[in-house]
Amino acid sequence: MMRWPLLGCAVVVAGPRLAHAVCFAEGCLDSHAPTGGGTIARAAAARLARMRQASESRADLDAEDGGVGGAAGTVAVEFARLEPLPEQGRSEHSDCWELFAEGEAQSKLATGVTEGLVAWATDRTGAGIPVKMLRAEELMQRALLSSQCARRHEAMGASRALRMVWHAKWLAQRDHARAAELRFREASREAAEHGRTVLAQHALSRLGYFLARWGRPAEALEALLEAKRFGDLDPERDPVAPFMLGVVGRQVAGGDVAKLREAEDRIMDAGQQPTEELEVQRQKLQSDIRFWRAAELSPRRCLDADEVVHALICLGSHLFHTVAQ
Repeated sequence: MMRWPLLGCAVVVAGPRLAHAVCFAEGCLDSHAPTGGGTIARAAAARLARMRQASESRADLDAEDGGVGGAAGTVAVEFARLEPLPEQGRSEHSDCWELFAEGEAQSKLATGVTEGLVAWATDRTGAGIPVKMLRAEELMQRALLSSQCARRHEAMGASRALRMVWHAKWLAQRDHARAAELRFREASREAAEHGRTVLAQHALSRLGYFLARWGRPAEALEALLEAKRFGDLDPERDPVAPFMLGVVGRQVAGGDVAKLREAEDRIMDAGQQPTEELEVQRQKLQSDIRFWRAAELSPRRCLDADEVVHALICLGSHLFHTVAQ
């Protein structure tokens, strides 16, 4: 019973913030929030969450390719010129297998580096990448181009696609966004070409996760929907992908109530996440969604909000909807 007077005090203190919250909920100026009671509030809350995430993720935006950022803070960088591969005097048949094996070995060494000095170069697109990693990619690609190893191209291509996923993850974890994105996409394309649709989907779903982490939800949604074309995102095999599809779908839904509902359903259906950070996010989002869905039915439920601003948005939406009627 004491919550109404307390909320009244909060309204007086909030002042302009309340007006902003109500305007935010109702879609003033260029807002595209739909009209209709609690639906407005839910759309407003989704936009509020998106604005907060964008603000909080500034420090996580992708660093310049070739620089040190994110999880790579302990890896020193030294740019070097990548020398061309030497022409070898052995038979082409021998070379293609040895080249591929050497490429795989160098790839594993490159992705195993977590600290110390790393020599960097630029690939053909100008993106920065460790020399050893780039050399590994070239060695495996040269082996694939050899006609002498044609019988094993499918297996070798699938192996190279897998190594490219590892390269992309290593780069993405250190916020080298451009180089990582190129390799996630190349890995997916190569895996699909060689009949590895699960790997192709995995590469795109991981790209979607990192794009979302870098504050690029629209591109993340596109990547995750592209991954979905290879088949339904299996929560048993990969619990992150369907959850992230709901998260970014909610962020970009805007005033589209159907898309907002679909995204929220994905979040509500998501199971336990593999990392503590994602699990905390899942529980928070599910709690928020339950609140907004309950508040949509009755303005009294607005007082169950954990945050005053959410209560103000909720009550303001109901008030304006009532006046509009």
